[in-house]
Amino acid sequence: MYPSLEYVLTKRYLVGVFLRCGALALFIMGAIPLLQMAVQIISDNTSSRIQMGIQRRLTTLELMLAYLPATLQYIVPAVVLLMFHDRMARWIAPLPRPRCPECGYWIRAGASPKCPECGSALPKALVERGEDK
Repeated sequence: MYPSLEYVLTKRYLVGVFLRCGALALFIMGAIPLLQMAVQIISDNTSSRIQMGIQRRLTTLELMLAYLPATLQYIVPAVVLLMFHDRMARWIAPLPRPRCPECGYWIRAGASPKCPECGSALPKALVERGEDK
């Protein structure tokens, strides 16, 4: 009826792997504009030596400012994913709360050995494991 603890922990692990892989993909996509900028800086430096100032070349700072938004739109979400992937996995796959096997009532810590909703006897492990929120 309710997911087992092993199932939820496996799901959390897989969600965490998926989020980390997504962050890696975003980092790679954010590195592409940086590589384009590096190639342009190298080609501008070599061509400016050959042509010696016939056309105005972009400075390195101007190139960095031009490629910065394209890089940050991928790098910032990747950093957020890496910082909060554990918290997001816990949010996506929460641990199951202890419930009465008969009626599904949420059992809290320190509860009596009987379900307050339906009055059925609760297993001892369920009463001890109850949450206190």
